[in-house]
Amino acid sequence: MPTDSTGITVSGLKFEYPNESFAIRVDSLVVMPGEAVAIVGPSGCGKSTLLRVMAGLLSPHAGRVQMGAHDVHSLSARALREFRLRSVGLVFQDFALLDYLTVEENVLLPVRLGGFDSESSVARAHELIGQLGIAVHTRRLTREISQGERQRVAIARALAHQPRFVFADEPTASLDAVRRDIVGSLLLDYARRESAPLILVTHDPALQQRFDRVVDFTELSA
Repeated sequence: MPTDSTGITVSGLKFEYPNESFAIRVDSLVVMPGEAVAIVGPSGCGKSTLLRVMAGLLSPHAGRVQMGAHDVHSLSARALREFRLRSVGLVFQDFALLDYLTVEENVLLPVRLGGFDSESSVARAHELIGQLGIAVHTRRLTREISQGERQRVAIARALAHQPRFVFADEPTASLDAVRRDIVGSLLLDYARRESAPLILVTHDPALQQRFDRVVDFTELSA
């Protein structure tokens, strides 16, 4: 893959938790710019762990993750943090919201931590909040809203800083069919408009059908 590409290449990846028998191995995975890939497989097989390794939150024991021109795990801790803040959007399965902050403050967190706060970025955050149907909660603390609303806050936060790479772990698990479709469209439209690779873990068959490719996690190391 050309080094100026915004695609993702995973090769020879191995990861295991210390003092545990659980480990994952991914021989090869390539996601092209703007491609939307759904990763499926049984619960507990390592899909969420793979997303965290790819996003630079966990360090592999072997192999590499190439995101655009960056070999992610060869970066220094500071450079990796800056790269994630600038270029990676991640929806955690547990949302990872700061409950002492408002909905707006949570959504704007990566923008402000990354140092590119501006009128346009604030406007974009509010646009996402509106698209996801949570504008009425903008000033409320996230601990005061429902599980499904919290999930949508996490999705807005993942896109607010216009990342070049997007990872989402079960982003529709707490949503009804209508909101699931809204979230799916938002993520897919963003990936295609911005040529951003989208890698999403899901058990939702209806959502899987909308993706460019569905990858069975158990076959990645076959």
